[in-house]
Amino acid sequence: MIPRYLTDSTLWLTLLPIPAAAGLFCASVYAYLRLSRDQKEMVVVLLNFTPLPRYDYRVGVPKAGFYTEIMNTDAAHYGGGNIGNAGGVYSEPTPSHGHPQSLSLTIPPLGMLVLKAVTVGAPAAKPAGK
Repeated sequence: MIPRYLTDSTLWLTLLPIPAAAGLFCASVYAYLRLSRDQKEMVVVLLNFTPLPRYDYRVGVPKAGFYTEIMNTDAAHYGGGNIGNAGGVYSEPTPSHGHPQSLSLTIPPLGMLVLKAVTVGAPAAKPAGK
């Protein structure tokens, strides 16, 4: 099996800090975007440097859509408490950090989340009832 980081260039190509991120550092959370070379694929990386989970943590993203959780270091698979986002979240049309869309996330304590944008470019409506 080929490790995901070898086949997913968003994990090792272009790095873009999220604009106006000063507020992110106050909560001991660091967030940034990684883009594929053609900028069609994107991941959002968040690191929580505190022993407390961060609930309803809002971070700006440039595109609407669903962001699937491809890495959560607190997942039960890694022996963690399974604090996270139930596999992913839909963006919301709430501007944040200089971006037109944002995600409301649960960030695990002393953990890292990596979310991959599944619907990039086209506005994606959140399904009814979700």
